[in-house]
Amino acid sequence: MLEQVKRYENEGYAIELRENCTKIIWQAKVLPEQIRLGLNEVLELMRLQKTGNLLVDVSGCQTSWVSSNDWIVGHWLPVALQMGLRKVAFLISSNVIQKVSLDNLCLKLSKRSHLYKRFLGIFSEGEEACAWLQNSYLAK
Repeated sequence: MLEQVKRYENEGYAIELRENCTKIIWQAKVLPEQIRLGLNEVLELMRLQKTGNLLVDVSGCQTSWVSSNDWIVGHWLPVALQMGLRKVAFLISSNVIQKVSLDNLCLKLSKRSHLYKRFLGIFSEGEEACAWLQNSYLAK
């Protein structure tokens, strides 16, 4: 059976509702306000869809989101965890800006909990990220 995907697009990002996860795809240029708006919309859709898995596709993103990481860790993530977030998979490319932004996010997460690696995976292939979200094995 083919998975039905519902897609919603906004300035700076698109959100896809999949059977086993909610996926947010960041566009090349994204502003901090768009990050907040997009992640808050993800929360609402995750609540409605009752999925605890999030796939964050930053593979096409060309802008840093370091300035949003404090908000993500301090405000968004606690609400997401309370709403049932179980796993977050990041789909990245070899872009240095993505690596710096994600390293900064991981550093902030590590200061709050040493367990963050249990619910956060980083992948360069979409199929691997989806398989990790569906299964219980952990990223290396």
